[in-house]
Amino acid sequence: MQKKKEKNKNSVYVEFSPGKDPFEKARQKGSRRWILSHIFYESNKFFIIIVFFTTILAANLSSVTFIIIGNAITDFLIGKQSSLLFYTILILLLSIGTPILRLANYMLREIIAQRLERDCRREFYSNLLGKSQSFHDQQKIGELMARATDDVRTMNFLISPAISLIFESFTSLIIPVFYIIAFYPSQLILTPLIFSALFFFALKSYIRKIGPVTGKLRSFYGMMNATLNEALTGIEVVKATAQETREGQKYFENANNYRNAYVEEGDIEAKYLPILILALTITGGLIHAIILNFMGLMNIGQIIGYLGLLALLRFPTFISIFVFAIIRLAVSSAQRLLETMNKKTEIDENIDGYKKEIEGAIRFENVTFSYPGSEKPVLKNISFEVKPSQTLAIVGTTGSGKTTLTKLISRLYDVNKGRILIDNIDIRNYALKSLRNQISYVDQDVFLFSTTIFENISFGHTGSMEQVIQVAKEAQAHEFISNLLLSLVPFL
Repeated sequence: MQKKKEKNKNSVYVEFSPGKDPFEKARQKGSRRWILSHIFYESNKFFIIIVFFTTILAANLSSVTFIIIGNAITDFLIGKQSSLLFYTILILLLSIGTPILRLANYMLREIIAQRLERDCRREFYSNLLGKSQSFHDQQKIGELMARATDDVRTMNFLISPAISLIFESFTSLIIPVFYIIAFYPSQLILTPLIFSALFFFALKSYIRKIGPVTGKLRSFYGMMNATLNEALTGIEVVKATAQETREGQKYFENANNYRNAYVEEGDIEAKYLPILILALTITGGLIHAIILNFMGLMNIGQIIGYLGLLALLRFPTFISIFVFAIIRLAVSSAQRLLETMNKKTEIDENIDGYKKEIEGAIRFENVTFSYPGSEKPVLKNISFEVKPSQTLAIVGTTGSGKTTLTKLISRLYDVNKGRILIDNIDIRNYALKSLRNQISYVDQDVFLFSTTIFENISFGHTGSMEQVIQVAKEAQAHEFISNLLLSLVPFL
């Protein structure tokens, strides 16, 4: 019995759930586990296997091409003309086959990337819908918008190009080394091995330095968006109080921080050592090959083939300068998304609760309530009763808690002490959707959705045109709406 209570205590409440959430457990285990759960979700794993094999095969074909070119040059120099046609056809087939493999590879990894972005976007949006009103009261809309758009978009780039190119560059680094061992004098392996060791050492240092910068980039971007959203949302207040200069300075300060973070990232990238190491490697490899040629251990064709394999090391070197920055950026974005999604909400949708039709008897019993983050109670020991069909007017000064009473009835917030009953049932025992569907609430701050008048009036309920018109008449809005539509006729 004790274990069951602990489970209920630690369970994550949501006001709304779209159904089965396949990523709920992964969200609790950190950003890496969450990212992997998305990457290997459903049929993605089969696409990943295909991408894996096509990447390895394409890297092998690229390496084989340089071996064949070296052999063709050797045969040409010794006057063996009969094999040149065979080599030419073989190189042509490899030159056609490799791009086709890469095309299929790029297409599949793009599908995985787009699916990842779609699933993350749906998960994040559903999670926001499931948060309580108290959660949204404490959030900056611009910050949430930055996470819902740009941070989610970065998850796409994590797959294509970042992780895909990292695996491709890894194969482009390892496979040529195996071909050098297999087809050329064993002494030549020294140069690519030294390069690989220095490359991984420099890369580790680069990743360690770039990580904190990407975190600052995402943070400053969110702050910049939040400032912009607040200024535009409250533009009437800004202009009425002549605060344009002050708001402009706040935005420019955040924009400058964002810009400085990018400059810092560029400074780290400018000092990227593997590019210098690669140049020294190719030069050292050429010198070593020439020495072996003088010793009679290599011919000109083999030198060209060997340099071609060393040239393949350019891809992992140049690609790593930005893909690891993308990965660090994506990890920072994932952490920001999880930071929001893992925040607990206080109100449970209570799917198994009462779903009965409400008659309308309301009773407050010693209700005390204070808004989240505040210790001062807005309501204290409030008790009253309203019978079905009875009209009650509540009068009080601004901030006395009149609006709060109505929000508590529909469970936008839960009381701190006491309880609220509807038809002698604690409202916390009702299924949340059933409770709110039967309560009409007209706020003093009217919000209109960017859709038709019909859909705004019937929002939350399915109704016919006749019902919507009747509601508009009862709200004394029908005449205004009709005149508005008539005024628009000349423009239609």
